[in-house]
Amino acid sequence: MAGKAAATTATTANNDSGSGGGGGGDIRTVTLRGFDGIRVRVSAGTMAAAAATARARLDEAIRRTPRHAAVPDDVLINVPGVARPVLARVADYCDRHYGGGGEGGEFAAPEGYGFDDPLARFDDELMDGADVGTVVDLLRAATFLRVERLADLASREVAACMRGRTVEGIRQVFGIANDYTDEEEQDVRKENSWAFDAYND
Repeated sequence: MAGKAAATTATTANNDSGSGGGGGGDIRTVTLRGFDGIRVRVSAGTMAAAAATARARLDEAIRRTPRHAAVPDDVLINVPGVARPVLARVADYCDRHYGGGGEGGEFAAPEGYGFDDPLARFDDELMDGADVGTVVDLLRAATFLRVERLADLASREVAACMRGRTVEGIRQVFGIANDYTDEEEQDVRKENSWAFDAYND
């Protein structure tokens, strides 16, 4: 909600500045573009509430608009390292959690009432339907855009994928190349044997 208020306040200030003349207006959408060049468009109000990076870009766009000029209809954000399918998931998450339907666009089921929180169910389905690469990309996008709750959600899922696996298993799951020589790896294992003992039993 603070993001929406900030964007609205800044737009109103631009609209009311000076005398005579037009200007002002509203930034209606934020467009997310991945490395594949394909774009995903989301409501500016939703992104302002969900993502600190988007909120900063919206405020910057308003500050850069000349006095008496109309603000742009859309702000473009390039999100490095991810493609459209991941950005579509990010947009869906932001829509569900921040896109309206009450204060903050959120609904939480009261504890003990015996029914599901639909947002928690949505989060479970979002992660259950994603492979490891997609979860990592969701974490990358959420971190860049600073969608804190999605970053936390993806971080927990990444941690769950790592739990109970050996170093070799983690490398295999996440496609991490081993850039140590055999000698260097043995030295690291000796210096940090406590970290490997649980997996060597």
